[in-house]
Amino acid sequence: MEQGTEQQTSGQQSKSPRMHLQQGLLEIYCGDGKGKTTAALGLALRAAGCGLRVHIVQFLKGTETGELASLAQIPQISLVRCDKNWGFTFSMTEQDKKEITVCHNQMLQEAISMAKSGEIDVLIFDEFQAAYAHGLLDKETAKDFILKKPATLELVLTGRNPDPVFWEAADYVSEIHGVRHPYQKQIPARKGIEF
Repeated sequence: MEQGTEQQTSGQQSKSPRMHLQQGLLEIYCGDGKGKTTAALGLALRAAGCGLRVHIVQFLKGTETGELASLAQIPQISLVRCDKNWGFTFSMTEQDKKEITVCHNQMLQEAISMAKSGEIDVLIFDEFQAAYAHGLLDKETAKDFILKKPATLELVLTGRNPDPVFWEAADYVSEIHGVRHPYQKQIPARKGIEF
């Protein structure tokens, strides 16, 4: 939050001067369990509360989810995603793949520019691993940026099965294992909890 701006939280006024990280790291939240995006969003909230600027790029997501309304109320957090829901990668047509790749590359380029200019302190690439694995973004541009990111940028990648090049480069790797899931009991995703 910039000097002089205030945000109401739980009836208290909070002033968080803009701060910058001295050292940014590469984090990966991966695995087959629920909670990768949730963990990344938790980090975004913490960072924003400390005055850091956060930018979230959501790859492969286009449906309305509960966090969008909440994040829109936090001035230190910006979020972009495609304006269309293409569904799961296995159900995409070749035309869908072309269209989503164009959208992903636009978001990727914008995020890289923001990071290199110092406009943001934390960058979250949500569902990056699947977009990368399926070639639904410019893989060389993404890899080059991730491996040579600005030294003070905290970069978070979420999604299943990270590419070994990112796994090896990461400073943090948190693997979330699915032990039990409501889907196994035919309980559908619930608004406000799973989306």
